[in-house]
Amino acid sequence: MMIKQVLGQYHVTKMDVSEISGISRVSIDKFIAYYEQGRPDLISSKGFRRFLDYLAHEPRLSKASILLVLLYYFGGSDDNGTGLVIEKRQIMKDDTLKGVIRGVEQQVQGGTVEPSDPSGKAQEVFEHCYGDYDLVLDFAGRPMLKSAYGDPTATYYFSDEEAGDWNLGEGEGDYLVGWDLHHMMPKGREGSDSEDNLIPVNINTNRIAGDKTSYSIDGTVYEVRRTRGHKKPYYAIYEKETGRFVIGFEPLNKDKKD
Repeated sequence: MMIKQVLGQYHVTKMDVSEISGISRVSIDKFIAYYEQGRPDLISSKGFRRFLDYLAHEPRLSKASILLVLLYYFGGSDDNGTGLVIEKRQIMKDDTLKGVIRGVEQQVQGGTVEPSDPSGKAQEVFEHCYGDYDLVLDFAGRPMLKSAYGDPTATYYFSDEEAGDWNLGEGEGDYLVGWDLHHMMPKGREGSDSEDNLIPVNINTNRIAGDKTSYSIDGTVYEVRRTRGHKKPYYAIYEKETGRFVIGFEPLNKDKKD
């Protein structure tokens, strides 16, 4: 089985691999190609070469084991082979490990809302933002499936052509489509649970944005701004460099008061 098929089978994305290893997705593609062409000697990262050996030869794989092996090879180690790995696992436990390895257990903090939806509020916010569509992209260009609210294991298969049509840079494969409600302005920074402050975002987008008001996703820096000149506070997300409005509340008449 090809390396990308192995990763896809266990729902490990290139983004997961990149974030843990520190290797760009472009380099990951290149290293995988070298390995599958029988030229592992061209792979400049010894740790990544060993990781590919593990994927190619380990008969009993799981999502957790794959990610933990990545942590082992790229977390560093002391003389016993454990020191920095433990340190890195500690750093990541409330982030990647809880959100990815533990799967169904969702850590709720910062910019998230509890992923149970008895009132249907999450679905209402989704429909307000995206209408009747079932499969959409969040503001950062990551896919979301309407029925996958709060599900960190939900994936959707895109063919190579479909991935191109949706501008998904990783090509053919299974993509995480679980989503959460995100507070544009974090609750700890005057944000409320009002629907004016909530947007649907892919679980990975939510994990990166967290409780920050400025963050970088795939090379683009986003920032949250408050709309001035209104008695009631409204918020929106903009591209920091260009000032382009992305999602949220954008007043049609900046002089109009609430």
